[in-house]
Amino acid sequence: MDKEIMVVAIVSVVMFAAVIKQWLKTREDQGNRGLTEEISRKLEKIDKLESRVRVLEKIITNKKVNLAEEIEGL
Repeated sequence: MDKEIMVVAIVSVVMFAAVIKQWLKTREDQGNRGLTEEISRKLEKIDKLESRVRVLEKIITNKKVNLAEEIEGL
């Protein structure tokens, strides 16, 4: 009888360990998915900011030319 209890205990421990291992893996995957989504949002924000900077550079460059022409006109 003691051998049967020992076998049941060992099988129970192994099954419990497998469940915990799978739970940890799932938890890690969900964490990585959250990071991936955050990185995607940050990259989109960077792209938008880059395009805004390009527009501002064009405006500033254009204004410098106009300012130079106005100075020359005086």
